[in-house]
Amino acid sequence: MMSLLQSRGGMVAGWLVAAGLLLGFVFFQVVPLVASHGTGIPGIASGQNDYKHVWAGARLLQSGFSPYPAEVMLSAAGGYAETEDHRFRTINPYVYPPFTALVMMPLAQLPFASSAVAFSILNHILLLGALFLAAWLLGWRGNPWVVVLLLAMVSFNATVFRQNNAGQLNVILLFGYTLVLVGIRRSWPTPVLGAIAAALALFKLSPGILLIWFLLRREWKRAGWMAAFTILFTLVTLVLFGWGVHWDFLPVLRDMGYGSSTWQEYGNTFWRDPYNMSFNALFHRLFVEHEGSGMVPWVALSPVVANGFTWLVSLMLLGLFAFVSWNQKIALSVSYSTMILVSLLLPALFWDHYLVQALLPVMLLSFVAFRLPGITHRWVLLGLIALSVVVLSWTVRFHGMDWNSGPALLLHNLKLLPALMLLGVAGWMVFSGEPKPGAGPDQSKLTQETPISGNEPGV
Repeated sequence: MMSLLQSRGGMVAGWLVAAGLLLGFVFFQVVPLVASHGTGIPGIASGQNDYKHVWAGARLLQSGFSPYPAEVMLSAAGGYAETEDHRFRTINPYVYPPFTALVMMPLAQLPFASSAVAFSILNHILLLGALFLAAWLLGWRGNPWVVVLLLAMVSFNATVFRQNNAGQLNVILLFGYTLVLVGIRRSWPTPVLGAIAAALALFKLSPGILLIWFLLRREWKRAGWMAAFTILFTLVTLVLFGWGVHWDFLPVLRDMGYGSSTWQEYGNTFWRDPYNMSFNALFHRLFVEHEGSGMVPWVALSPVVANGFTWLVSLMLLGLFAFVSWNQKIALSVSYSTMILVSLLLPALFWDHYLVQALLPVMLLSFVAFRLPGITHRWVLLGLIALSVVVLSWTVRFHGMDWNSGPALLLHNLKLLPALMLLGVAGWMVFSGEPKPGAGPDQSKLTQETPISGNEPGV
């Protein structure tokens, strides 16, 4: 089979299949989010639920207003609904650091509809860029069947569509994580790597786990440069926007903790929102009765107990993360994947579209699994990874579900499963001792001398 795929005819067929999948990507992922659908307004069919407050937050900060107080954002949204776009009739709080708004200000100069389309196109470019950059890092040198695998993973992926329909920031994080890994593997200058990591952490706080990862791995210079640039970039936003804006961010950060929500005074319950896949959301569904949810908990306990269960799981995740990070005999791909997956599983908010970030662990762990010596282990792990991609890609409408009691309550957290499966694969690789030190995909010799070319199957 492999010889057939790698023959001249097989390679031509591979490129034809890849071209078909690329067309599928354009028509399924891109066109619905940028077309005007006869209204004359580009991208009108996309909700841009998250991009609205990113765009508005950047505009408010540029105009000298803090985007964090609810009354400021709601008042601005009311005005934008009249002057910019009817989609501003609803809006969520701006929950990112001031640095995020600073980065997004160039896009915020455009009218909202045009800005949202530009951001959507940028996301599509960065998504494909991250995938092919990771494939190149792992040794891809032109095999079309690798392109087929990559496009098959995202062309009809509902999570990718959800991310871009919402105008979320996950693709930028995916690209940033990939760029940091390339910098590590290719020994980029430490200040450059530190600046990229710091910008990523200040753009959206969860990549701050990179600093802890560097410290646990005793990579003091990288940790030091990341910390230095984090301070420098923060000083820049302090000079530009002032102390008051940064103080306004702290209550927002507090309200994103376990069992709480931003704008809770307006009825928001983001910690148990139908599309929140976090452990905290799971435990609140299973053990806390919530008026109006329609759910019957397994046992009606207090929110304190649900939050306590969350902290217990979080401590276990942190223990695993610390163990894997500290042990430098563990393959870099496995350690890096574990870091990303733990960063998704720890917070109180784990929206289903955050799983776009898990595409990098999918690729890294697949690369490791494909080279394991035991055929059974290899294909079992690859099967689990493939199943995680299927669940990740599946369209699930969590609003209005009838799975409201008994074991069916677990289905409300269905998209927690891909992250857990991938973490399980990484855990097996860690505790089984595979890949052996010096035999994994993180050795320069392997990447340089055995590329994924026309003579070798895909990632």
